Amino acid sequence: MSTLTASLTDAAARFGEEAAIEADHAVLDHAGLDHAVLDHAGLAARVGGIAAALDVAPGDRVGLLAARDGEGSAAFHAILAAGAVAVPLSASAPPARSSAALADCGAALLLHDAAHARLAGRIEAPRRQQVARGEAPLVDRATPDGLAFILYTSGSTGAPKGVTWDHRGALAFPRWAAARLALTPADRIAAVAPMTFDLATFDLFAAPMAGARVLHPPREALLFPATLAAWIAETRPTVMYAVPTLWQRLLEQGAALSSLRAIVFAGEVFPVPALAALMEACPGARFENWYGPTETNVCAAHRVEALTADAPPIPIGRVLPHLEHTLEDGELIVEGEAVTPGYWGAPLAPPPRRHATGDLVSEHDGVLRFHGRRDRMVKVRGHRVELGEVEHALARHPGVVECAVVARGEHLEAFYAGDAEPRALRAHCAGVLPPYMIPAELHRLDALPRTETGKVALQALASS
Repeated sequence: MSTLTASLTDAAARFGEEAAIEADHAVLDHAGLDHAVLDHAGLAARVGGIAAALDVAPGDRVGLLAARDGEGSAAFHAILAAGAVAVPLSASAPPARSSAALADCGAALLLHDAAHARLAGRIEAPRRQQVARGEAPLVDRATPDGLAFILYTSGSTGAPKGVTWDHRGALAFPRWAAARLALTPADRIAAVAPMTFDLATFDLFAAPMAGARVLHPPREALLFPATLAAWIAETRPTVMYAVPTLWQRLLEQGAALSSLRAIVFAGEVFPVPALAALMEACPGARFENWYGPTETNVCAAHRVEALTADAPPIPIGRVLPHLEHTLEDGELIVEGEAVTPGYWGAPLAPPPRRHATGDLVSEHDGVLRFHGRRDRMVKVRGHRVELGEVEHALARHPGVVECAVVARGEHLEAFYAGDAEPRALRAHCAGVLPPYMIPAELHRLDALPRTETGKVALQALASS
């Protein structure tokens, strides 16, 4: 298996009759033995049909604007099968931002589903094409060293920045993930991350490697935690990979999570009290903390065996076996083939590749602990302050559900959700932080603002 699309042809041969994707009670199996019934057609055949209808050349960049469902996933795979480069777009992003991403990478086409046809018309693109549903043999025109997809992230200059991935490098994570969780055809994976987020590469690529079934919730379930909780109770997934915020929302809803054998989280720090509560509610599940920026996908992992609410922050774990790492002045540097070749528009690096994460960590016996971002180091009255440390202290208070700290001038401001009274929270901080690290202002909110990938919108807080 040398390309991401090859995992589909391999799955078709090994797990043909097993279900590959389930969405809105329609099922696609891996191979497609019953082509006469559309709802029971094969994923490989569906991908082959979409790919055959694409009028693109190998290496062309293709924007993808589609729902997070079976058709959207098949379209993503089809772009790769055509030898092209997928550029997933968010329906919640302003059309101007999507237009900028397509212009930046020189996209040849914008592929969209029927549900997003009107929005696609507002995005500037050389050509637009709606996803076709025909079936055809899956032919893999991708090459191991060819680019597979580009994920656009927020850039320091304010313009979106495209993180590129080739097939060879992108294969490492799903291979590792499928083995780490011992995925089998009996597993039912809940797909809750948008395709613009690297968390989605888990269900897109690890699932077919193991012949597992991917469950796609309806759109409203991704918008409302109560609806998602009801969907989980109905469909009973066994594995789910999501940001800590979503796990906390499900816990608050009293979601029935007993079907989950593996609860995996990444993307931000999971407050220890909330994680301890989730572990208490799901005593039979395996808990995994996966860490890594978009430029490395997951590069370290830690299995959480036991936890109490007053425990220190959990480690980010050990670096994955297919990667190497060093620490330079406390900053984690990750090296290896499974690191991005670079950003679109810059020269792409040959392997071995190297990425400075900007994350400050410490290491003991090979286990890494996260201490915050290098770019969130600030000075307060001459003292160096890492904002992540202040956030860890706030999160240890039992009345804080989530929090974020920003620097404003010569003082710190904290934003938090929960029932903690500001006076009590200030007293708590005084017990664990030196005076210059105690936030001068505490703002209680119903919930912290979030980016489309579920992370805290720190820029929005800093400018509020």
